[in-house]
Amino acid sequence: MSSKSRRRDTSSTKQLALFETVPDFLNPVEVRTRKQADEMLRALKGLVSFDLETTCLYPWQRVNDKGENAPARIHRIGFGTKSTQYSVPCDDWDHDDLCWLVDEIDKRLPNCTVVAQNGKFDCLWMLVHFGVRWKIDFDTMLADYACDENRWHNIEAIAQRCHGAAKWDVPLKVKQGIKDSWPLTVYHCLDLYWTLACYKPLRKELDADTRVARVFDRILMPLSELFTEVEYDGVVVDITKFDAAEKALRENLAKAEANLKKHADIDWGSNKAIGNLLFNQLRIKPPLKTKKGAPSVSESALNMIDHPCVSDLIAFRGARQQLSFFIEGWRPFLHRKRVNGEWVYYLHPSFKLHGTVTGRPSCEHPNLQQVPRDKRIRTLITAEPGWVLVEVDLSQIELRIAAELANEKAMLYAFAHGIDIHWLTAIREIERGAAVPELVVDTATTWLIKCGKNPNQPPTYSRSIELLLEMGQDEAASINDEWKEYRKKAKAVNFGYLYGMWWKKFKMYARDNYGVEITDKQAEASRVAFFQMYPDLDPWHKRQKSFARRNGYVRSLSGRKRRLPAARIPFDSPARGQAERQAVNSPVQSFGAELNLMTALQLRKEYGRDVLRICGTIHDAILFRAREDRAVEIAKRALEIMSRPELLDEFNVHISVPILGEGKIGNWGEGIDIHKWEKAHVAKSSRQRTSVRMGR
Repeated sequence: MSSKSRRRDTSSTKQLALFETVPDFLNPVEVRTRKQADEMLRALKGLVSFDLETTCLYPWQRVNDKGENAPARIHRIGFGTKSTQYSVPCDDWDHDDLCWLVDEIDKRLPNCTVVAQNGKFDCLWMLVHFGVRWKIDFDTMLADYACDENRWHNIEAIAQRCHGAAKWDVPLKVKQGIKDSWPLTVYHCLDLYWTLACYKPLRKELDADTRVARVFDRILMPLSELFTEVEYDGVVVDITKFDAAEKALRENLAKAEANLKKHADIDWGSNKAIGNLLFNQLRIKPPLKTKKGAPSVSESALNMIDHPCVSDLIAFRGARQQLSFFIEGWRPFLHRKRVNGEWVYYLHPSFKLHGTVTGRPSCEHPNLQQVPRDKRIRTLITAEPGWVLVEVDLSQIELRIAAELANEKAMLYAFAHGIDIHWLTAIREIERGAAVPELVVDTATTWLIKCGKNPNQPPTYSRSIELLLEMGQDEAASINDEWKEYRKKAKAVNFGYLYGMWWKKFKMYARDNYGVEITDKQAEASRVAFFQMYPDLDPWHKRQKSFARRNGYVRSLSGRKRRLPAARIPFDSPARGQAERQAVNSPVQSFGAELNLMTALQLRKEYGRDVLRICGTIHDAILFRAREDRAVEIAKRALEIMSRPELLDEFNVHISVPILGEGKIGNWGEGIDIHKWEKAHVAKSSRQRTSVRMGR
């Protein structure tokens, strides 16, 4: 049937969502007997679609949101072929017979080209509930995302764009499985039909841009398979620490509430009540206002207010958020299993490969990427007995990529010679204003003495500046702690102005993200100085914006597109301004994410699950568990791969800036440097061997 006739048939179907009639293009079969199963198995060849219907979203669920017993179940397994859609009502099958059917399907799928919508979800459920590892060859959701990250990527929206399909959604209670439910069968078969029907138009759209097609084929689809495994393996939670953290956070929350009641007995969860107290009763001048013009009680606004009540309110919100997000929010997702005779507790976060417009995966249920640096929370994430947690983190990756794209010579020189870019910015900023002369000269003099050079007289100010650059931040901070604060300010400057942020916004950015308070005059001066220090950045900004205005998109080094239609608006507007900013930062953030993801893919290629289990990507880092006796080897190899993943050769990407990473081993948030851990581990092993010999 032609696509035109499909459009006519589907659009003329009355009340499709109720399925009072079956669309004439559909051929649904409920697989309830062995004979029907044999028919389906014979049909599994060539191009087929695959889809599940489940009772919930979390395959390890035991109770629902209401606390009721509601274990996760697969209630439909389905496959679509060119002529027929098969829906297996799992509840109608004996467990052993259903397992036989899954095994038979498992034998045939490797000879099929399997198409799915968000296939990672379906493959994870099959792995959890049946122990089979099914591979998706083409994911319509990820293909649609690669074709245009700005679109809606659900199968209904895709089918409407590709074929003019009518809507076919059904109520949630139908999706969750009503036995002998014909509406569910038709709904399931429509999912299968349209998933298969969208394969060819999406493949054609991908192939129209070979660089985008390569990102889909060589990055997104392999990641779908990898992250099925990542979600299955999950992260290990130290349940003893978890219970202790919950107790401490509840005590902190109770203390914070008691402190707040000394100021007023109001509903401290109500922004309206808080605003009335702060700005009407206490007569505090509101530093910020909402879009509607009301005084703001946002975190950014509260950080600008110096008042005991506000300090207590910030503490209260912090304790409440940590308890809500990371204790109460994690508990429903905890499950346990025995490992070597011990109960081990796991969380299984879900990663969305299409979750951001830049290509960086997002995370939910629970969101590991929102975990604060508070050790009380981070150290809850650990490893099984005999394994250790490893974190490898790309170092200053956005600055490095931006330096490459902009050909920013001062930055490239710093990176090529191992100079800390934040330290360089800090020292050049001090030099520009001839600031803190005593601190500069005293630190340089002390360092010379430590190096055994004993100068007859203190070095000049300009010589001291060069000595500070030579010694680095760590050495300077060991002489005087003040240097840590100067580097922190420089870090805010580098990341704030890298993409061209205006000085007014920079003031808030520096305060909210780094705790750095500066005046208007200082902010204006710092912006001017930054672009004088790194003069090649501004021309790069202009080139990116100009390209986006002409073409409506920009690309990362891999070829991934960031589509920015608003950049082509012929007049100044907030939408065009935002698009132009994204034209600068998207290629940087996209490629940084891709370096991380390419590293994860290569790690899995080189090491099996018997020694390596990847937990996920957290911003610029990869978190994984490694068998203790292989941890140092794998961590070092991960850093080697990060410096140049092999996929860069396939993508013909050549970069001059060195890509470096840092690695730590140990519970998240308290891991130690790889080399220090190796040294301590060798010493521990030596002591154990000595103890054994003495015992003999």
